[in-house]
Formats: sequence, C-alpha cells, structure tokens
Amino acid sequence: MKHLSLLSRRGYGRPAGLAVVVLGLLLPGSAALAQTAQEPFGRVRIQYKEFNWLQLSTQNFTIYYYAGGEGNARHAAEYAEKELQRITGLIGYYPYSKTTIMLYNSVGDLRQSNIGLDSDKYQTGGETSLTRLTKVQIAFEGQQTRFKQDLSNRITQVLLNDMMYGGSLKEVIQSTYLLQLPNWFISGASAYASQGWSVEMDEYMRTMTKAHDNNKSAPFFLRNPELAGQSVWNYIAERYGYTSIQNILNLTRITRDVEVGISSSLNVPYKVFLKDWLNYYRQLNSQPQTAYVEPDEARRVARNNRKGVLYSQPVVSPNGQRLAYVQNDRGRYRVLVVNKDGRGRDVIHRGGYKTPDQEVETRLPVLAWRGNGQVAVAEMMKGDMTLQLRSADGGLASMTSRLKSLLPTFGKTTSIFSPYSQINNLSYSPDGKALVFSGVRNGQTDLYLLRAGSRTPEKITNDIFDDVDPTFLPGGGGIVFSSNRWLDSAGTARGSFNTIVNNYDLFLYHLDGRATPVEPLVSTISNEGSPRAISDSEVLFIGEESGVRSLYRLSLATKQYRPVTSFLPNIKQYDYNPTTGTLGFVAADEARDFVYVYPNYALPENLTLYKTARQETLEDRSKPAPAKATPAPSPTAPTIANAQEQNQSQNQSQQGAGTEPTAPRRSDGRVNTTDYEFDEDIPASRGSAPRRSRPATVVALPQAAPTPSTGVNGPFRYDTRFSIDNVVSSLYVDPLLGFGVVGQANMADLFEDHRIQAGIFALTDLRTSNIYAQYINLKHRYDWSLGYQKQAYFFDDNRGRTRYGRHEVSPTLAYPLTHNLSVRVGPRFVNVSRQVFSDLSNTEDINRSYLGAAGELIFDNSIATGVNMLEGTRMKIGYTKLNSLNNGTPNFGKVYIDLRHYQKIHRQLIWANRASFGQFIGGGNTRPEYRLGGMDNWLNNDYEGGRPTDLQDPTQIFYQQFVTNLRGFNYNKRTGPKYVLFNSELRLPIIQYLSRKPIESGFFRNLQLTAFGDMGTTYAGSNPFNENNSFNTQVTGGAGNPFTATVVNFRNPLLYGYGAGIRSTILGFYAKGDVAWGREDYTEKGPKFYLTLGYDF
Repeated sequence: MKHLSLLSRRGYGRPAGLAVVVLGLLLPGSAALAQTAQEPFGRVRIQYKEFNWLQLSTQNFTIYYYAGGEGNARHAAEYAEKELQRITGLIGYYPYSKTTIMLYNSVGDLRQSNIGLDSDKYQTGGETSLTRLTKVQIAFEGQQTRFKQDLSNRITQVLLNDMMYGGSLKEVIQSTYLLQLPNWFISGASAYASQGWSVEMDEYMRTMTKAHDNNKSAPFFLRNPELAGQSVWNYIAERYGYTSIQNILNLTRITRDVEVGISSSLNVPYKVFLKDWLNYYRQLNSQPQTAYVEPDEARRVARNNRKGVLYSQPVVSPNGQRLAYVQNDRGRYRVLVVNKDGRGRDVIHRGGYKTPDQEVETRLPVLAWRGNGQVAVAEMMKGDMTLQLRSADGGLASMTSRLKSLLPTFGKTTSIFSPYSQINNLSYSPDGKALVFSGVRNGQTDLYLLRAGSRTPEKITNDIFDDVDPTFLPGGGGIVFSSNRWLDSAGTARGSFNTIVNNYDLFLYHLDGRATPVEPLVSTISNEGSPRAISDSEVLFIGEESGVRSLYRLSLATKQYRPVTSFLPNIKQYDYNPTTGTLGFVAADEARDFVYVYPNYALPENLTLYKTARQETLEDRSKPAPAKATPAPSPTAPTIANAQEQNQSQNQSQQGAGTEPTAPRRSDGRVNTTDYEFDEDIPASRGSAPRRSRPATVVALPQAAPTPSTGVNGPFRYDTRFSIDNVVSSLYVDPLLGFGVVGQANMADLFEDHRIQAGIFALTDLRTSNIYAQYINLKHRYDWSLGYQKQAYFFDDNRGRTRYGRHEVSPTLAYPLTHNLSVRVGPRFVNVSRQVFSDLSNTEDINRSYLGAAGELIFDNSIATGVNMLEGTRMKIGYTKLNSLNNGTPNFGKVYIDLRHYQKIHRQLIWANRASFGQFIGGGNTRPEYRLGGMDNWLNNDYEGGRPTDLQDPTQIFYQQFVTNLRGFNYNKRTGPKYVLFNSELRLPIIQYLSRKPIESGFFRNLQLTAFGDMGTTYAGSNPFNENNSFNTQVTGGAGNPFTATVVNFRNPLLYGYGAGIRSTILGFYAKGDVAWGREDYTEKGPKFYLTLGYDF
C-alpha cells in the first residue's frame, strides 16, 4: 500500500506498477507541487504477458491462477485446507477471514506483478493502513515439494500476522504502533512450521556456533534472521514441547512484548533463554564423530562476500580447465568463467535486474557447457524461457552481447524453451549433439530430450513427480536423474499430489528402448540429488545421509556408494571433472555463499561420515514403534507431525472413511525423516541438558479449528472490485500557502492493476484548498492515467479579497523501455482565473485557458537499503509546454533536468549527490519564476521579503516554483527564470553503523546523522556569471523619470550553505533537524535552524 502525500512530489516517488504515473508528473509546475528536492522518479515493472485471472474457492481460501496453473491451483486449494488444520493446531489460532492466494507459474511471472512494491509511510507521515496481510503471492519454482513448503510458510505468515496484529480494524491500528516484532519472530516461526528441523537450519547453527564461541546471540540474528528464528522455535519445541509455542504466541499478542512472552511462558529470563538456546546447538555439535574440515579459503574464487550475493550453477568444462558459475546480486546476475586455478575471471553474460522489494529468481540462469568453448545459458527474457550460447573466452563477441542486452528491446523472441514456464537443469551429451533438461509445463516437472537435428524436445517422463538434475552417461546409453517418485512393482510411477514427499532418490533412464526404462539406483530416507557421471559405471551425487550434504561415489553395477567429501558446510551445488580432478562447488560460510575450485581433488577411498545429532534424532524417531495392545498416550507434548497425525485420527473418527491416502512407506519400513518433525528426545550419546519443567504461565488456547470442507468451487472469472488500502491524515507546510492539513484515500483492486486516489489539502480558513483525484491503469505494459486537480487560493491584498483558481485535466501514457528507463507523455488542459470580489464590474477578473503537453525521460536503478537510505542512480529530463487559447496571452513552457547518485562508502555510510537545473521559456510578462532557498515541509519557515502572495497574475501564482534544498537561507532568497542547484550529503545511520546486534527501537534504528553542503543560484542571462545577469546588472530610473542608469556589479552570484543534521522516525513521521550556515558574496551568515518532515532528496 503506497503512502501518497498530496503536496510533496516525493510522496509519489515509489511506483506501484510498470511506470507509475503520479500526480507530480500529471500536474507539473504547480506551486504546491513543485518541491524539486522531492521529484518523483520510480522503478518500473514490465508486464510481458496478459494475465487473465480465474479463481477457485474453498472454505478458508480463495485461489487465483491463470493459464497453465489450474493443476497447481487445485492442488494448492486442497493442500492449503489440510495445512491450515495442522498450523492452527501448532500456533493455537484460527483466522478471522479467508486468505487469498495468488499463484504464479514462475518467479519470472511473479516479478511482473504490480503487488508489493515498497510502501513508505515516512515520506511525510500520517498513513493508516486499512488492510491486513490476507493475500499472498506464491510462485511455483519447479518442484512440488518446494511448492508445498512455500504454501505452508505463507499460510503460517498470514495466520501469525493476523494473530499478532489483529483481525479487526481497531486491533490493526493499535498493533501497528504498539507492537514491534523482531525480524526473526514471524519469519522463523513460518520456516519452522513448513520445514521443521531442516538441513539448512542445522548447518547454519553448526557453522555459526563454531565461528562464534561466545554467548552473544546478535550475530546469529543479524546474519540470517529467518534461519536463526527457525532454530529458536525448533529449540522451544525440542526442549519445552510444542504447546509452549502456542503459549508464547498468545502471551506476546497480549503483552505486545516478545521478551515477556517468552520469559513468562517458559519461566526463564529472556537472556538466560538465549544463552540456553545457543548452548543447546553448541552442545549438539561440540564433539562430532566425523572429522569435518573447512573448505580451503585459498580455493575461493572470490575472497569475500560482504554484499551477500548468491552463487550458483558451478559447471566445469569438459576438459576440466575452466569453471563457469552465476553471481546474483538481488536479481541482477552475471555469468563468469575462471580458470581452474581461480585466475583469469571473465564476465561472459549479464542479465536480470535488482528488485529488493520482490522475490528474487535464484534458480536462473541455468548453465551447461557445450564443448570447451561455449556455455549454454537458460534464462527468462521478456517473460519467456530462452536458450543462448555464450563464448567462454569473453572477448569481442561477449562484449557485443553484453552491450546488446543493455539496449531497449521490442517484440518477442522465440526459443525451444518458450513453451516451458521454467527450466530447472540442463546437460549436453559428451558429443554436444543432444540436450536433456528438466522443464516445467502446466505445473508439472518432467525430463525432455532434444536430439540433434530436431527443434521439438521429446518428453521422456510424464507424471506428477519432480524429475530434476538430469545428466548423460559418458557413453550416451542413459540419463541419471533425481526424483521423488514412487515406483510400483512394474517400475511405473504412481501417486498424486498428496502423496508427494520431500525425499529425492537417484534413477537411471535407459535410452535403449526397453519396456521399463527407469531403474532405481539409490533409495534412502534422505535426499540424493545432483548426479554427475564420472564414467559409464560410476556416478557422483550429493547425499544427506549423514545430516550434512556431502558428495558420494556410486557404483552402478553394485549400487553401493561411499562418501568422498567431509566438508563442514553443506555442498549446495557442484561439478566434477574425472579427467583432471577439478572440483568446483558452492558452500556457505556464516550464511554467505562462496565458490570454491579445487584443481586436483582426488576422490578418497576410505572416508567415513558419521551422522549428525539432528540426523540421529530424526532417524531414532522414524523407527517403527513396537506394537502394543493398548497404546498409552504420549507422556510428552506432541510436535508438529504428531499433532497433525492426532488431528487426522480425530477427523477420521468423526468422518469415517474417505480420507486422503498417505504416501506409501519404503519397503524397509523406514519413514522419510525430511518430511517429519518429531518429539523432544535427543540422542543419549549427545548428553544434552535435561528438559525443563512445565512453563509457569499457560494461556488458554482457542477451540480447535472447524473441520475443513473438502469442496473446491470454481473456476470463476476474476471480478475487479476496489477496496480502500489506506488513508492519510497528515500535516503539511506549503511554502506559498502555509500550514495546512492533508487528507487522502487510496483504493485499488486485488492485483493493484487499477488504482483510484483522491485527496485534499486545506487551510484552516476552510476556503483555500487543493483537491485532486486520479485513476491509474497498470495492467498492460504501457500504463495510462487520468487526473483532475482543482485549486482555490484566497488572498487579501490592496484590492481586497481575491480568489485565484486553477483546474487541470491530465491524461498520461507511460511506456517502460527497460526495467530502469521509461518515457512518460501526455496532453494537458489548464484553466486559471482571478476574481476580485471588490470589483463589481469584473474588469480586473482574469480567465484564461491553456492546451499543451508534458513529457519526461526517467532513469532509476536505485535500491532502498533503509529508511532515507538509497543506493544507485536517478535521472530525469522533462519538458512542459502550455499554449494559450486566449488572444494576447503568451505561451510558456519549462525544461528541467535532475540527476542524483547515491554511493555506498562503507557499510551503511552513504554519500548522496544531486545536480538540478530548470528554465522557464516564454511567458512574457506572465512568465513564472523560480524561488530559491529553504527546505521542503519547513515547519519553522521564514521568507526573504515576505511570502510572495502579492503577484497579480494567476499564471504566476500557480506556476512559480520553490527550489530546495538550499540550507542556510530563507525561502525566496533568490528569484529568476533559471536556476542551478547542487547538493551533497553524507548520511550515517549511527546506531546501525556502530551496533553489532539487532535494533528493535524504530527511533534508534533509523537515527541518522548528516553533513551537507548546498550551492545554487537563480539567473536570467546565459550563465550565472554573465554581466547581463539580472543579479549583476540593475537598471534604475525610468517610469516617468527622464534619466535611467545601469549599474553593473560583479558580486559572486552563487549561494553556499553547509551544516549538519539529525533525522529519525517519531510517532509515524520522519522528522529532520538541521543547523546550517549560509555564505553570500563571501559573507557568512547563521546559524539557521530547520525543523522539517519527510525524506531528504
């Protein structure tokens, strides 16, 4: 939900669609809308597809989908209802209303959505959101198991947000200001509910406790709040029982304090609780039986990863001499190639774009070597999957393709991958004549084989299961792949969405045409994936059997395997060349990715890996319990999985037959540990501390959730309906009109493709006002809007009371050239008037109309890294021309340029610079002027020579423009038809910069110190230093005096200001305090104090 301020153009600075056309653009030049320090820029989102939404409805959910997603939508509808019962049993809360789930066929499709752009209520303050987090967007990422986890995670987030922040409007408003939850609280609980004691979380705590041997918890929460939070909730369930989770959540909601909720529920001081939490994981991993080794830092391709970029897709060339990999920085990625010794790094491909306010595509691009000279890159371009070949040597061909990617593109491209919503993996045959890949069509992931001479891939698997990571055997006789399929006695995959589990095994697909082509290779209760053939008889793969993702060597003849690596962190992805022994892999160090390349890694023969504490615990619990005639109730509190089983047994007793089938068990009777979370027992060999006693405080839990209705209604067509997102009630100080009140309401449809905004700025005289309304359509690649504004100003001057009026109708069309560059144009119709109430003859009244156009070219690749903190570049070039429709009234126009750059200096220290220029063209005696000096929304403002309300012409009244920021001076310090202004600021969020722990207080987290310098002037000549400039050349006499004199002086026309300030969020407003000294004609003035609201430029 976007916060929009009526009179601050910065209020429209964040787009809510492809190229959001905001009121500041629609109404250029208006006095109340001309704060140039707050110019709107805005990133764009491009819609390459036409999303025709359909919906399914269940008792508790509404599922939206489009073409190609019906299968996943029906799966999601049924699964979400069942998951809701499990999750409500875990957290002890049932939702007030239905949850809306919007399904996308891929992350690339989701990134075209207009939903979820960063809304910022501190641009002026006073925003009240009227919406709860009851709608979520989920992208199918190519695997059904991941899809299930995402559904569980997002449903839990919705329930917890509803629980913590209230289901009624009153509770939402109260909790927004009174409840401040740490980042790990909800995200960690959602991750635990969906994944339990996961391998990723276990690795995070294993590596972090080794790196930080003290009891300080801050580094854990700072580096990865979600994994740290997941480990906290897992610790609570393991040590105190899962019912303690319900107590903590309910007490936190009541007391609005996380520390009180935890300490009161567990009867443990909060600091002691954190210490016990760390000691729990430190003790589990203190004496591993396996002598794990850290990857050699000298083998890192990049020595550090301070930015937290993601690495993926390490692939070794067929001759083992080079390694290609992907570097992803918040959505913008590069494909790099290095020699096996880590030197000679070349960038061969670039793509993507940064979207920190959206889900980032981390699985693309997918890489594969085709011979030793080319790298195949599968990526999403213009909404479709494409396959491109890039030279591995870089050079001119690589540079040409990189330059081409920076240029705007038109039309659509076709590729053999166009029919697929996603490509998970691909692999070329050793001779380069065949390609096998894992592709997604209609929500189903299967293997496809593209043979030489054909452009139509052959589907070689066809079932609901996820078939991924295909690779050719060197002789071309088969394809080894990973899948979570279940095979019946005939070797046929059987199952449904409900029976899919997170357990991947290895299979061999024979290409000799046999009746049963799929042969199982490795089948355990852990996951096996990423096979790499080292010969026709041996395969390497990643296995989790020990609890750590390591490499194993498999013999296809005996189907026996043994470990060949013993690294402490999980191996996320890898590749290996058996000829040279080159091993390249991605692993994390303290939750930061690194690429390692070992030029000569010999596969050990007698390596033994022992199981981690987590693996032992989960396997102990998965053993079948001995049969008992009369099973006794469990003496300990059940965990998530047991709670689900109890709910299912209760439902079965109530409903009788007709329950959904469960996934079949393995032939050896073991249960898949990756799909369950178990009771609180810990292996005795680990010697963990005894379990604590029952919590001292127990909150009464709500009744069990009602039994879900299994019926799915639909599909129905999406019906566009509007609802109020938020309202704004704020204070604003207009430099022309003075102190007033802002009121605004924003409405949007469900997908935020259609928006209606209306607002008013009014003074206390109840006459002077500024009213506007606009409709914005963001559904297509081009955006269009229609705005209307009515202004009425009342001034008392020497002629008595005078009313100035202005009406403007402003259609606008916006078209994005790239994700950072857009063009915005539109016609303008304006009517301005003056009415002198004391003149009954109406001879002094003025009424004139203008017809013209406005256009802008906007570049914006800036990234918001915090409140009032940006990184990147912004640029705007604009031109407005208004032609008079009245005889005798001159036409006028305006040209303006605004360039800004935000450079990170060190950690959170930002150096912000701005250069701007403006010029009014034409206008004759009614030409408006720029008024330089002061700051936007200056509460304790002052004027040079008084407030400029004595102008006679309505065009000058409404189109004069106040130019800021020039600190050290008053409003209206200099006036002229041209201006030039430079600003430079150092912005330091001091507490964030110095602290090494999470900062819960919004005031201290956003507390910022600044040092600034401003320089600018207004002028009328060709340049500010020209002697014909009105500032240096003054004419006296005339007007009846027979003598005139021209006085020329050579004063310095530039005004300088410098000083320091402090900023932070206070009561929902972003408040700034500055002290500045001004320097005019080599004379210093000041200090001058400024108290303002809203962001800096």
